[in-house]
Amino acid sequence: MIQLPKKIQWFSVLFFLLWGLGLIYALRQEEGEFIFWLQSHSRPAFDIIFNYANYWPDEWVIVVVGVFYLAFSPYRFIVLLSNLILIYPVTYALKMFYNKARPIEAIGENMAMIFSRDISFFASDSMSFPSGHATSALALSVFCLYDPRINNSFWGIFFCLLACTAALGRVYLGHHYLSDVLVGSCIGFLFSIVITAYVEEKIPSKLKNWSWT
Repeated sequence: MIQLPKKIQWFSVLFFLLWGLGLIYALRQEEGEFIFWLQSHSRPAFDIIFNYANYWPDEWVIVVVGVFYLAFSPYRFIVLLSNLILIYPVTYALKMFYNKARPIEAIGENMAMIFSRDISFFASDSMSFPSGHATSALALSVFCLYDPRINNSFWGIFFCLLACTAALGRVYLGHHYLSDVLVGSCIGFLFSIVITAYVEEKIPSKLKNWSWT
């Protein structure tokens, strides 16, 4: 049985509280309605927050995190690589299986009218379900939180809010439906909890203490 550190416990409690509220809303509303509700409350400050949070699980951010751990804590690079190798194929396979159109394709011009930003990057063959961005946001946050140098429970709350803001931003920016990010974030959280805990436990202590110097 996986024993979760206290910082991960705080992360988990807050995540499932927010996830549960999102699920209740998703079950009570029509698909896509949440996008319009968010846009009806849009503010310049929200645009800034969600646009910057949107960068958290971008490929270049994952590369930067990977290079950092490869340089200063090589065994954690192996843990990150394990997450990527196992989580990305699952997410992509689900996208291929469901082949769900993104909101801009399904809702069409009505959506284009409510966005002031450029939405021309949406491809006609894009796949919306589940949200790979939300999956990455949660998985990367869990991975970082397992860093032994982070020993304050406050960081569990911080990383959870960061990941959930990034996931919610995908809906706010019109990239995904609420259901897409709910499923994607759940995949990222659960898979990363199991993978990270398992690999961390199985890596020999000699390798954990090894460094380039």
